[in-house]
Amino acid sequence: MDLSLNSQGKLSLLFALYSLTAGVVWVARLGWTSLSLGALGLHLMLTGGLIFRARHAGSSDQYQRPGLARTAAAMLWPWLLWLLAWTEIGWLFRAATPLYHDQAIAQLDLAVFGVHWNELLPRLWSGRGWQEAMTGFYLSYYFLIVGPAVILAVQRRRQAFMDHTLGLMLTYLGCFAIYLLLPVTGPREMALAVGSSTAHETVGFLPRLMNAVFAAGDSVGTAFPSSHCAGATAAALLCQRHFSGRVAVLCGIWAGLIVISTIHTNNHYAIDGLAGVGLAGLFCFKGVRHETHTGHGCDRLYRPAPRHATHPAGARAPTSGAQPGQGVAPVPHQAGLHPR
Repeated sequence: MDLSLNSQGKLSLLFALYSLTAGVVWVARLGWTSLSLGALGLHLMLTGGLIFRARHAGSSDQYQRPGLARTAAAMLWPWLLWLLAWTEIGWLFRAATPLYHDQAIAQLDLAVFGVHWNELLPRLWSGRGWQEAMTGFYLSYYFLIVGPAVILAVQRRRQAFMDHTLGLMLTYLGCFAIYLLLPVTGPREMALAVGSSTAHETVGFLPRLMNAVFAAGDSVGTAFPSSHCAGATAAALLCQRHFSGRVAVLCGIWAGLIVISTIHTNNHYAIDGLAGVGLAGLFCFKGVRHETHTGHGCDRLYRPAPRHATHPAGARAPTSGAQPGQGVAPVPHQAGLHPR
């Protein structure tokens, strides 16, 4: 069985479930308005198309020898839907401003940690250098998310690429579903709303770049759990399955620095980061258990298959029925056993 096609089917069903959930949330938040009904209709059509794709992922001959354009489309469509789903949350909350739950999350953060680390870390690690470094790690998150997937695609490790994509999309859509039900703006947005933004958020090249990124396309209400922490943790765990030891260790350290940077830059409470890390760990653990029970390998080390199968050492033909003195009958030639 082609596991890449199996991953395509799982991705289709995953996005179909999320699309149906998002369509229902539009109606729940806006009521039976023309906008919500239009959004629900689009989501129902998308859900139906994705379910159809999942059911026919491996049944057509078009998947046996895919062309370049078809292969690129099969690999890119989850990432495009991921961007659309993230952007749609902002559209939804602008159309129907929800009741944000920041007060409850702030109280939970204080109850768990005893202090707001998003306020304490900038005072402990203050100065222009720290602000630039932490903001740099925060922005480098995008490279950790996309970079390994690009490397797997360039190496033509399609199954590893699809497995990597499936793990990331499962983590992100889990975060998105929570945002739809429990919107939280986060400490940074709360501070900006009351006009109490601190100097380290605006001074320096990278902090200004971060603000420009937020202004270009950030979706308000997506603070708990932290998608930065969830995505970075999931990417690091998936890299341990698909790359060699040194790369996996570097990605793990990188993800840890990203988690710290989300708190230091005041974009998230520490509880947001903890929830994101826990969510990613849960989904990746479920993926490892699935591979253990089904026997699907994780393809951690890339070893190209040999061009020709090796001849079984010491293979012998059955000796039953051999006449005395004739010895062992020779193994008949089989196609593919001997190099031509």
